[in-house]
Amino acid sequence: MALTRRSVITASIVLLCLGLGEFWFQAANRLGYYVNQPLLGGKPLADLCDGNDTTGFPFRLKLSCNKLTLPLRVGDGVFYLDAKEAQGSASLFSPNHVLLTLSSPIVVRKADGSPFATLRHDGMTLDAVWGLAGLRQIRLDAAALDWRPESPAAGVAVNIQKLKASAGPQGDPDAPSSLRFDLSGDGITAPALQALLNGAGAGHFALSGTIAPAPRLGEDWRAALEEWRRKPGSLTIQTMEWRAGDVFLRIDGALAIDDAHRIAGRLNLAAQDAGALLVRFGVPSSSVQTQNLLGALLGQGAGAKENANKGDAKALRLPLTLANGQIFVGPFRLPQKLQPLY
Repeated sequence: MALTRRSVITASIVLLCLGLGEFWFQAANRLGYYVNQPLLGGKPLADLCDGNDTTGFPFRLKLSCNKLTLPLRVGDGVFYLDAKEAQGSASLFSPNHVLLTLSSPIVVRKADGSPFATLRHDGMTLDAVWGLAGLRQIRLDAAALDWRPESPAAGVAVNIQKLKASAGPQGDPDAPSSLRFDLSGDGITAPALQALLNGAGAGHFALSGTIAPAPRLGEDWRAALEEWRRKPGSLTIQTMEWRAGDVFLRIDGALAIDDAHRIAGRLNLAAQDAGALLVRFGVPSSSVQTQNLLGALLGQGAGAKENANKGDAKALRLPLTLANGQIFVGPFRLPQKLQPLY
């Protein structure tokens, strides 16, 4: 009798182990399926790694990626973002949800291999969720970002204490109507920007909006962008905001791409104590009339700061127009020219 009971217990443990093993391997196979689905730039995560492996049996799924290389197209050029390694994890019950942690630094290099910039951080995670129709949500979280240019084209040195970005399709999963995006940064400092703003404190930046229709992922970004333009496609900026000390800027509106492949559209601009910024971009400030108009538009009168914080349209708004390759801020045409995107 005791032998029979011991045999039943042993058989039950063996069956449980076999069942758990089968469940783990099925989950690992599903994870392998998702990491081979398009992620960034139409490339799957598996193709961005020099080598990847799934471990963690019999508990949580763990994904290792050696030498993550992400190609990034900017204009006619291609840049590569290199991280020495990336470690990912996923639940056995939701292998479609992967949290990837990237090592520091991330080295940005040109197509010929020459250095472009170095990005250091104190923690960077990429959170990706796939659905039956493809990528459903992607989110980036980073702390203590330190951007160090190694080429004049890389801009200026910037430090961001906290950065959050997310994007995901909206509407029918099989045919999403738009792509929602959100971006925010806190504790933004840059020597060049601080000098321009007369030593204003660390800044806050936020951007949110939608792209309709949702753009098609693909390696040929020019073809994808032209297809999107012809539909026609539009980018709606629900809010784009910058705050640093007393300086405040807010923009909203819609943009598209014209027949010459330049950005076009009409935006609304609200501002407070931002005269130095607008003058830096070419708004004239020499005449008394211009100074009075800037003072009125930028809220330099009594109660302006309170109106700016409340978003009072009558006190602070003026049009920002992009048309035929030119930029107009209210009645002023800026010297900058808009170049074709492709």
